[in-house]
Amino acid sequence: MRAGREISFYENMIKYSLDMICSIDRNGCFVYVSDACHSILGYAREEMEGHYYLEYIQQVEQERVRQVAEDTLAGYETTSFECSCLHKDGYLVPVLWAMVWSEDDGVAFCTGRDITEQTRAKEKLREKEDLHSAFIEHGSDMLALFDEQGTYLYNSGATLRDLGYEPESLIGRNAFEYAHPDDTHALMQNHALLLSEAGKVVKQNFRYRSATGEWRWIEATCNNQLHNPHVKALITNSRDITESRNYEQKIIESEQQFKALFDNNPEVVIIENLQGVILDINYAGELLVGLRKEDIVGQHLANFLNPEAAGICLKYLQLASEGQTLQFDVEMVHNQEMLILSITKIPVIVEGKVIKVHSVIRDITALTQSHRIVREQAKKLNTILGSIKDAFCILDKNWIYTYTNSEFEKLLGVYQRDMIGENIWDHMPGGTNSVYYQHYSYAMESGKTVSFEVYSPELKLWLHLKAFPSEEGLLIYFNDITDKVEVRQELEKLSLVASKTTNGIIITDVDGVAEWVNEGFTNLTGYTFAETVGVKVRSLIHGEETDQRIAATIEEKRRQGVPCTEEILIYNKAGEKRWVLLDCSPVRDDAGNITRSILIQTDITDKVKSQKELEKLSLVASNTTNGVIITDPERRIEWVNKGFVTLTGYSLEDAKGKRPSELLHNPRATTNEFELVKDQMLRGEPVAFEKLNSRKNGEEIWLSMQVNPIFDDQGKLIQYITTQTDITALKKSELELSELTKDLYRHNRDLQQFTYIVSHNLRAPVANILGLTNMLAKLDRTTNVYDKTLDNLIVSTQRLDYILKDLNEILSIRDNKLTLEKEKVDLKSKWQQVIDSLREPLQACGGEITLDIKDGTSVNGNSAYLYSIFYNLLSNAIKYRAAERPLQIGVKLYGSTKLGTFISLTDNGTGFDMKLAGNDMFKLYKRFHASAEGRGIGLFLTKTHLEAMGGDIKVSSQVGVGTRFLLQLA
Repeated sequence: MRAGREISFYENMIKYSLDMICSIDRNGCFVYVSDACHSILGYAREEMEGHYYLEYIQQVEQERVRQVAEDTLAGYETTSFECSCLHKDGYLVPVLWAMVWSEDDGVAFCTGRDITEQTRAKEKLREKEDLHSAFIEHGSDMLALFDEQGTYLYNSGATLRDLGYEPESLIGRNAFEYAHPDDTHALMQNHALLLSEAGKVVKQNFRYRSATGEWRWIEATCNNQLHNPHVKALITNSRDITESRNYEQKIIESEQQFKALFDNNPEVVIIENLQGVILDINYAGELLVGLRKEDIVGQHLANFLNPEAAGICLKYLQLASEGQTLQFDVEMVHNQEMLILSITKIPVIVEGKVIKVHSVIRDITALTQSHRIVREQAKKLNTILGSIKDAFCILDKNWIYTYTNSEFEKLLGVYQRDMIGENIWDHMPGGTNSVYYQHYSYAMESGKTVSFEVYSPELKLWLHLKAFPSEEGLLIYFNDITDKVEVRQELEKLSLVASKTTNGIIITDVDGVAEWVNEGFTNLTGYTFAETVGVKVRSLIHGEETDQRIAATIEEKRRQGVPCTEEILIYNKAGEKRWVLLDCSPVRDDAGNITRSILIQTDITDKVKSQKELEKLSLVASNTTNGVIITDPERRIEWVNKGFVTLTGYSLEDAKGKRPSELLHNPRATTNEFELVKDQMLRGEPVAFEKLNSRKNGEEIWLSMQVNPIFDDQGKLIQYITTQTDITALKKSELELSELTKDLYRHNRDLQQFTYIVSHNLRAPVANILGLTNMLAKLDRTTNVYDKTLDNLIVSTQRLDYILKDLNEILSIRDNKLTLEKEKVDLKSKWQQVIDSLREPLQACGGEITLDIKDGTSVNGNSAYLYSIFYNLLSNAIKYRAAERPLQIGVKLYGSTKLGTFISLTDNGTGFDMKLAGNDMFKLYKRFHASAEGRGIGLFLTKTHLEAMGGDIKVSSQVGVGTRFLLQLA
């Protein structure tokens, strides 16, 4: 009884189970199927039992399910799998099956569970994941996750792709590595602020280096989610705002350009509000009104016009406020003179609304009077000649222009007023020796009409001319036939080029079937005209290694009528491989329909081979720290390595197509050493030279360059390879050594000067004093000889005092050179002080001085030294003036450069002999004028003062003409 109850229990469990329970024999037929088959698949048990199991499986899955079933029927372990079963109503039901073979029973037991809901849930989850992925991958922003140190944990988004980075290339890298050095400090501060509080949000703008080295502006919003157990990262959402930043800069530049045009416009420009109140006026407007801007702004424009003109301006202001640009003329009285003004009112529209009006005012009084005369003449001529549309002119019997029409003016680029009354041969190129004269004189003499074509180099036009003789002279018509002639010539050239060019040329119909090929195609491919016409060319020249993707692209664009240029590998008739540059262009009829295609082949096999060799060389060149440049025979850059980019700051995009001398030129380079070896390099010889260059950021860099020419197999120069080595540090050492040498030279020169003073100038008065003292001791004090000797002693003592004072001043300048106090000195004020000090002697001699120095010009120097320099030079000009002419002195500032500020002092004095002065020009106690008193120390002190401040002085002079000093102030 117990066994019976158990059997009944299991039968009920199978009967009421939601899963479909069944058994299948070795032949794959259902032996038993539970009632659940109806709820799952819609079939009754009787409809399935005895039927083959694959009848209920979706066809595309039958092979997979059959393989699983065969493995189970063969006695393998229990198998679990999913498949789509066919419902009786025709739709698919996803079912999870479990299947096991029972050897004792000779059947496979199966259970099938409807997993429709689970499958739908998975699909919805997958859709959400795909949608989330799409937002991240294709959104305009870049989403990134960082750890506490700013290291990338995750990144994605369009901005990342725009910057040229692959997501995986940034993982593990610190974001601060890519920030601009000038922005790093602010970024670090914001980073610290972000870490200071959980959930903190920080927004910031900074520059980010793209994969190409370009700095791009990025706007980033960072959120501290390190505390979130599901995130544990800093979340950053970024977008590229470079374009908007550039747009803002363009707006600023545009405003500055408008201001410059407004302020400097020779026409009067007024800005009014919609009520006619003047908001702004330029300098030309101030001149017209006769008042300053501050007295004009805020008043109505009508206040400066007569009532009639004011009413007209108000009327047009109202129309302009409605968005119309208007031009009109008004009359006004200015300085008791009637003026005719042309006024253009231009509305300023912002967001579709007029906010103010610009008025441009031009004085057209003279122009209006001229137009009145022209209109009177035009009325007479228009009645007769109004219907003539060609350019023409009328000549009298003496070849004088008596009339030209407007088309004549346009065609020849002349004005009627300049031609009427003029002889044609005075204006015609070649005059009476020209082809024009031959034809016109024949028409004039024979009375017959002539027609001819001629090219005018001056007009760059082809002209068709017809000359009709009459009793008064000639009527000549001109037609521009340039387009017609150029088309004719172009057709002739194309015909010649197409048949004789070495390039292969193919003309196909719309289906790509060849209609014509030239000799160049036959020479390149080996296929003759007869072999090619009527055949699709690609079937002849494409081979095993031809890139079918490129071939398909060319064919697709040819069918679409889109011009394209591609490099592709083809095969000639002998089976040899050739690389060609294929240029495909459509030919369209007047309706725009494609009628043919023209394909031009250029053999680039040698170029491709060379390029592959260059790729090998670039692997070596790209890993050296020295700069490497590859240029074409014209020295234009084709490639640079990373070392070049590091040395100069220029990327390959910056450098490509430019010459190194153009890209790296430094204006301070005094000698172009490249020019010294250029001829040697062009002969194909390696050369080496050193040159001062400029980096992209403007910094100077000394480079040692080795240039090696590259030749092809035929000995033709094809490229140059240049290697660069940074020798800036070495050059700086050389410059420092040079400066040290100069200092030693100056010290040596000073010692020579002191030796001279001691041995000559100081020795003489001391010897005189000693001698005179001995004489005084022996003389009677009551005699005249004693008194005269005493006077001589006083003179010698004074001379000794002068020399000692000079020595003291020179020593003071030299000792204070390194500790000299400098300040900002206004040059014009300092010169004015000197002029005021010397005004009395200047006026006494009737001299005049012109001071050409702009207000506010200053230099960094010692005020006392500058006063002494200017005083010495101006007093010398007065002292050594010419007696036969009034003294004229000019002081001119030439502005500031990298070398310093330059000032010249020029006079028309006596001058001196430069050759006679020689190297003694600025030496101590050297004088060049015997006619005036002096000690010969002024120019020496002037040069010494200038050198103490880091400056210099040059002089040029001519006897009887005058002298010019040029000061260089550091």
